[in-house]
Amino acid sequence: MKPQLFSLGIAVPSASGYWGLLRSNCFIPSDIDLNSELSKLHGELIDLEAEMVESLDGTELLQRREAEIRMRSHHIKSLLSPIRRLPPEVLSKVFLMCMDEVAEIQILRLTEVCLHWREVALSSPTLW
Repeated sequence: MKPQLFSLGIAVPSASGYWGLLRSNCFIPSDIDLNSELSKLHGELIDLEAEMVESLDGTELLQRREAEIRMRSHHIKSLLSPIRRLPPEVLSKVFLMCMDEVAEIQILRLTEVCLHWREVALSSPTLW
């Protein structure tokens, strides 16, 4: 079993490999091929970086999907809004009440809210 470095789960070579040499001030024997070990670690880093990029791409995709789902949920909630269930007669009376409190220009703004409000406002002669 390989010893763990700082309890992070990072496996390091046993004392017979280079790990033991790092802890001493000994001369490095020529039978330990550090260049091949370094090359192997470099390859592992490249693979890890590629995995990280894929993971980030996956995270971005999930974030986009989350935003789309939240937007669809918002749209459905707006469709369930009680104001949408008001009959045109009641909505027209609400508009009349607004006319008593605001200028005519504000009434025109009510016609810009949605097509239904526009139709109700334009079909209410008492507003004009």
